[in-house]
Amino acid sequence: MSDAVSVVWDDAYLGYTWGGDHPMHPVRLDLTMRLADTLGVLSGNRVQVVRPETAGRTC
Repeated sequence: MSDAVSVVWDDAYLGYTWGGDHPMHPVRLDLTMRLADTLGVLSGNRVQVVRPETAGRTC
C-alpha cells in the first residue's frame, strides 16, 4: 500500500460556482489551496498535484 496522495487541481475550478453558500464556492477553494501551498502541504514528497484531463466519449 502506498502513502502517496494525488490532489486533482486546476485554477479553472475557480471559474465555476455552485451558488450561494455551497462548500465548493470558488472563494473557499482558492483560500484552501493558497493555505495548503503556504503551509507546504502541497510540496511534500508524497503529494502530487495533477491537472484533470477532459473525459473522452465512449459512445
